[in-house]
Amino acid sequence: MDIKPVQQPQQQPQNNYGQAPNQQMPNNYAPQQHHYGRPQSDPMQSQPTMSGSAHVKKSHGFIFGYIGLVVLAAAVAGVYYWQHQKLTAAQATISSNQSKINSLTDQNTNLQKENNTLKNQSSSNSTAPTSTATSLVVPDLGITINNIPATLFGLNNNPTSSTMTDVFSTSGLTTADPKCSAANGIGIGSLIKLSGTYSSSTKLTTGQTFVKQLTTGTTATYLVTTKPSTACSTNASATTLQKSQEDLFQTLVTTPANITITASH
Repeated sequence: MDIKPVQQPQQQPQNNYGQAPNQQMPNNYAPQQHHYGRPQSDPMQSQPTMSGSAHVKKSHGFIFGYIGLVVLAAAVAGVYYWQHQKLTAAQATISSNQSKINSLTDQNTNLQKENNTLKNQSSSNSTAPTSTATSLVVPDLGITINNIPATLFGLNNNPTSSTMTDVFSTSGLTTADPKCSAANGIGIGSLIKLSGTYSSSTKLTTGQTFVKQLTTGTTATYLVTTKPSTACSTNASATTLQKSQEDLFQTLVTTPANITITASH
């Protein structure tokens, strides 16, 4: 008796999902792949993508930031330029003022030197002996000026017979500036002879000061004096000397004892 081996039914190979290869799968079924027990994801889907609007916003932000930096740089440059201009102008003003100060300082120094020189001359003259005093005859006015101090050394006059006026100056003042000579009409003072008898009610012209009544016989006249109306020089030394001598001259001639009648005129 022959014994035939029992044939076991052949098992169909199973796929990874435990199903036979010929087993129909649903149409909407998508097999999942596993990687170490986890489903694998699509690497393209795992990377986030940036939309077009996001790109635009980022570009706009960059442009606005750049513009802001440009505006800020321009503002800083403008402020620097303005401050530089102000500083330059201030430095120019300071330099100009310093030059003026230096010039005024030099002028003041020169004036002080001239003033000291005049003081020394005045001091020397004031200590001179009284015997140096002289007299000056003024024929056209018919007077003599006596007791002339040394500080008025070289007192001289220039007559104007038509107006009975004499202008007086000194040798020292004329030396300081020839424009201050009596002949030029501006010196240290004038004497004017007027007709009539002077009284407290007599009205004198502005600037005139009564000197002395000169009545002789039946002719009544009197003298008045005036100071110069302006400086005779632009030289500081001459101007200072003129001022001091005109005061001395006024003191001299307004003292009646210093004026004597020398002849009838």
